[in-house]
Amino acid sequence: MERVRVWAGMPSEGAVERLSVICAHCNAELTPSQMDYACAELRLLPELREKFRALTRDAATDAFLMRASRRPYLVNWGQAAACTLLRKFMSLTDANAVLGRGKMHVLSEAHVADLLGARKKKNEAAAAPPTEKLLLDVGAGEGEVTEKFRTGGGFDVVVATEASAPMVRRLRQKAFDVVLESTDVSTVTRACAEAGGGAARASEDGFDCVALLNVLDRCDAPRTLLRQLRELLKDDGGVLVLAVVLPFRPFVED
Repeated sequence: MERVRVWAGMPSEGAVERLSVICAHCNAELTPSQMDYACAELRLLPELREKFRALTRDAATDAFLMRASRRPYLVNWGQAAACTLLRKFMSLTDANAVLGRGKMHVLSEAHVADLLGARKKKNEAAAAPPTEKLLLDVGAGEGEVTEKFRTGGGFDVVVATEASAPMVRRLRQKAFDVVLESTDVSTVTRACAEAGGGAARASEDGFDCVALLNVLDRCDAPRTLLRQLRELLKDDGGVLVLAVVLPFRPFVED
């Protein structure tokens, strides 16, 4: 009966532990409980080990998995068939954007708050007048994860870049301060200066945080990109949040 409910896009509450999740790398079929969040900490360099913070499969992760299962099988099959057809004329990223299949879950708002230390003690008083916090998300896709960063990290100004024109159109439907269609982050500073407002401060002081999520294996010159992003960060306290798909299998879309 549960299989019928899943095919109809109506899984029962609590069905998340029985969902089938297909690995994009090896096509293995896993249940969420088999998706291990653990890390072999003893194999990390000592300076990395002391900084390591484990994330968990929280309620937001489960909600994402359930949302993905709440579409009827025929709808998923139809979208997959349409994507295969569109791939004859455009990249996979563009096809997913056109079909609204570009949603990702890299981390939750609570994860962002934990990683960036955004949670403040209630009795902690600000020593100086607060300044606007600036976020740059490189390769933001359709912006769903960018929104989690904005909320979880308490960012006031958000700048997003994306190479895919269809994804950029979806980004611009969201209330981000600057959306830049570009594969070259060296244009970010100028775009922020031209936008004015809070974004203009990025051209002077740099960003409080730069997010590069599942992008490093999709670019032509990853080391160059990392050097450029370091230059865009604030000298004092700027943070790069980097997510890399493992195993690392570089593939650049044209």
